[in-house]
Amino acid sequence: MFDLLNYFRSAPTPHVWHSHSTQQSRVLITAGVDGDEYDGICAAQALIQSYNLPIPITIIPIVNIPGYLSHTSYNPLDKRYP
Repeated sequence: MFDLLNYFRSAPTPHVWHSHSTQQSRVLITAGVDGDEYDGICAAQALIQSYNLPIPITIIPIVNIPGYLSHTSYNPLDKRYP
């Protein structure tokens, strides 16, 4: 199983990851809106590590970095998220 907490202690956190392509269509995946809900963050990290499709994709594994760092659902972007 992917160990999120130890992963971030040993490696820099990718705030945005994307594949490059000349195609017009793109996919955006975000996770970590609630900083204390780790399932989506783990899934995003696993996808980053294993992604190999030709479809261009951008992955933001932790949208709420302050909430993640303080292990809370608090989000300074509450009701202001685009």
